[in-house]
Amino acid sequence: MSFLMETILQQIAQNDLINDEVSCLDVIDFETVKKRILDYDEAFPEEFISNAYCVKVNPFVGVLNHVLSMGMGAECGSWQEVFLALKTGFKPEDIFYYSPVRTKSEFKQALESGVNINLDNWQDLAHVDEQADLNGIPKSYIGLRINPIIGFGTIVSTSTATKASKFGIPITEDICHIYQKYSWLNSIHLHVGSQGIPVINMVEATRKLMDLVMKIEAQTGKKLLAINIGGGLSSSYDTDQEPPEMSFATYRKALEKSVPELLSGDRKIITEFGRCLILKAGFSLTRIEAIKSWFPDINPILLTHFGANQFPWEVYMPGVYRHRFSLAKPNGQLQFGDQEIYDIAGPLCFQGDYLAREIALPKANPGDWLIVRDTGAYTKSMFGRFHSTRSGPVYAVTKSSTNHEVIVLTCIKSPENSEEVIKFWETPEIEGLRAGFVAAGQK
Repeated sequence: MSFLMETILQQIAQNDLINDEVSCLDVIDFETVKKRILDYDEAFPEEFISNAYCVKVNPFVGVLNHVLSMGMGAECGSWQEVFLALKTGFKPEDIFYYSPVRTKSEFKQALESGVNINLDNWQDLAHVDEQADLNGIPKSYIGLRINPIIGFGTIVSTSTATKASKFGIPITEDICHIYQKYSWLNSIHLHVGSQGIPVINMVEATRKLMDLVMKIEAQTGKKLLAINIGGGLSSSYDTDQEPPEMSFATYRKALEKSVPELLSGDRKIITEFGRCLILKAGFSLTRIEAIKSWFPDINPILLTHFGANQFPWEVYMPGVYRHRFSLAKPNGQLQFGDQEIYDIAGPLCFQGDYLAREIALPKANPGDWLIVRDTGAYTKSMFGRFHSTRSGPVYAVTKSSTNHEVIVLTCIKSPENSEEVIKFWETPEIEGLRAGFVAAGQK
């Protein structure tokens, strides 16, 4: 993070942001996000190259406004994300809409809004073809997602370019025939996965895609307007630094060497980076409510408000996703010194709800704060409703406009209260339904 964590923690303490009503919160350092976007811009400075920030990674409007102000577009995985991006202020031409599962109605709304669309399968192609007059050149980019079939990365669940992938049309199909049949297709798309995909795999996929583009253009006689090469640069969960082999500069050099024609400027090039822009900008904070330590052969258990409700990947895939943890006193002072081994449990009523096991921390006490590092991506966006747990607030960290040595905490998402949680489960006609149930019971 750009700022010292302890400085942020002390502001949280001074403002009593962790209390009986608000037992957990999340922090996003906007200066770190800014630095990462500038790193991207330095590696890909050309006007014909742009990044569409993955909205699913962290969709809070405050975050979207921040990346929008730095020239990012938006990659959306659902119509609701498209709607959110439009409401935030992204221009339709800077929004890229892709999902493997969409309805005719969603395609209709997307076509009418003018956003860019990447299609996934034969049904998608038919839906778009029957709903719009696309005989001329569409104002937006409409492309097809290609599965280049390059195999797995180090994480099976995030590898999307295998024969068993649910994403896209395999490159082994007659793709040229598809582009010949649907003359309105004017772009192309791939995405081989996110975390755990080596740069060499990403470049290999892009090389295969570029060869396919040349073949399509030769056989159809038309030139594709845009090539979307996806995102997927892995970040790290075990260190403060991004992996050097996953830097934007390293990726750029690899593309220059293996796919030089991609960077010629003849076509619009889109990337879709998300996690690597924002992961290390965030941390999550929860209060330790109790500690169980009854048996000498069992690790003490820290009972916290974080479990599968906010960290499902970490709970269900502990061998893949494991964060770093720190401990602080309620005054915001980070703790150091001799360490003990703990298991960290969440609030949900199933025995497997452990955020992590075998974690070394300084001696903990009830009321202390547990800090989970590297949570800027895929954390709050995966919050679940089991047990109707309340979602905590989210704060953005920025520099003071008058003194850049001073940080400012701004709430970009208020904590949920019980009434707001109830609204998720009820209908506006609940009183009428209740009366109907009572009447039916009386019969």
